[in-house]
Amino acid sequence: MLNRRGFWQLCLLAGLFWVLGSGFWGCSSVSRTGKTAPSTSAARIARPKTIPAPPKVVFLEAPSQETVSPTPQEKEEKIVNRSGRERKKTADAREVLPSAPQAYQPLKETQKKEKPLFNIPIVMNPLVENFIKYYQTTGRKQFSIWLARSERYIPMMRRVLKEHGLPTDLVYLAMIESGFNPTAYSRSRASGPWQFISGTGRKYGLKVNYWIDERRDPEKSTIAAARYLKDLYDQFESWHLAAAAYNCGEGKLNRAIKRYKTEDYWQLIKHHYLKRETRLYVPQMIAAALIAKEPEKYGFTNIQYQEPLIFEQALVPGGVTLRDIAKACHCQEQTLRMLNPELIRRCTPPYKKRFVVKIPKGSKQILAMNMGVLKPVVKGTPRGYVHTHIVRRGDSLYKLALGYKSRVKDIRYLNHIHGNLIHVGQRLIIPVGRVHRTKYARKEKHRVKTAMAVSRKHHVRMGRSPGNGRYKEFVYVVRKGDNLWSIARNFNIHVKDICRLNPHVNKRTTLHPRDRLKLRVPMAEFSSLPATSRQAIQ
Repeated sequence: MLNRRGFWQLCLLAGLFWVLGSGFWGCSSVSRTGKTAPSTSAARIARPKTIPAPPKVVFLEAPSQETVSPTPQEKEEKIVNRSGRERKKTADAREVLPSAPQAYQPLKETQKKEKPLFNIPIVMNPLVENFIKYYQTTGRKQFSIWLARSERYIPMMRRVLKEHGLPTDLVYLAMIESGFNPTAYSRSRASGPWQFISGTGRKYGLKVNYWIDERRDPEKSTIAAARYLKDLYDQFESWHLAAAAYNCGEGKLNRAIKRYKTEDYWQLIKHHYLKRETRLYVPQMIAAALIAKEPEKYGFTNIQYQEPLIFEQALVPGGVTLRDIAKACHCQEQTLRMLNPELIRRCTPPYKKRFVVKIPKGSKQILAMNMGVLKPVVKGTPRGYVHTHIVRRGDSLYKLALGYKSRVKDIRYLNHIHGNLIHVGQRLIIPVGRVHRTKYARKEKHRVKTAMAVSRKHHVRMGRSPGNGRYKEFVYVVRKGDNLWSIARNFNIHVKDICRLNPHVNKRTTLHPRDRLKLRVPMAEFSSLPATSRQAIQ
């Protein structure tokens, strides 16, 4: 323990150290305003005994591009702090100060980017911010692919939308629908860059059949989408509601508006009547538009954008494959498939004498010179007379080509077969014009299933005896709850009969309401059908 004398000695010693320390820290390093003081301690000026202010962030001026290597006299540069005062610092002293952080990179007035303009209503809320974060993290890879593909189609789509008097930023609706992928196909059977279902596509002038699907054509589908969006805007007078109706349908949206008595999209999505996909549809479109307009701002750099489509059109005969057209144009088949995604069979429709195809620019003269080389592979009437053959045990591509007087390479091409392997039960397209009664066809007629043979003889098995041999063919519209087994039971036929008459259907196909099936029923069975079954017959 310290006595009273030792205590006072300790206090005196502490006061001495405090006086010496405050005198040391109160010294100033600047002797005159604007110039650096000498490094000797004699030139220091004492400051008031206050706590020193924290260092302020320093902004460096952007160096001029025309500057030359500085001389020793020109090694002084101006540094501006937040208070606006200017100081000069020598090159030696510059090494002492820390360099400015990367976040502060001032641009000249001519280099500053203007904020992008939008012609659709942009709203920032937590839903939009969540989608922006999603595209920056989890969906970054996929969104980068969308951005790279966007420059191929956006110029054409903007032009079409502008011609119809619509906001050009509606192109980002196609981005979230398909990622600008013409061959995109959804589980609800919507196809193309604008994801039209077949009914809506036909309503707005798009042809959808066995050979061609114009929902995949970027330009034609954009014209149809512009007409559809214009009708939706005229009905709802709001681009948010028009976009939502594009996703769920105008009927569903009208019922939601009547139920909740509001025409505000952001109020409607607070309820669960609309599907989750529709409730997040507009925020997703807004987030995609924000990122696509300023990709660098959101971290999307080094995107390798694809070049816009440059092509010219030419008339070719119907029933010609893209492979033969590519040889005549001296270009790659993949290029023609990319320019003509609507040709789903990789062949021009055989029911047309002439068909317009898109070819690379500069190839029109070469194609005109080689037009005589193009020979139709498939011939026929508006139905095409394309024959479907169900592979049985013992069949081979060579036997089928011999029996139908076709070529093995054509069968491979139209059925996307790369080798010679085929499987029992596989459905093949046989590219011939008419059924030839060859020796093979006569001998194996019970194994050859073609469209003409079905209409000529009893290749379709019936649940009961046909009696007088008279049949009734009609189109059946699938209703809710129907499946292949229930339809076959109602009409007293087999499921195999339905599959033979509808090449796009097999035993594992899931039917949806409003699908159409071609059925062939004996007249005796047709006359005894109940009223409930007759209502679905077109």
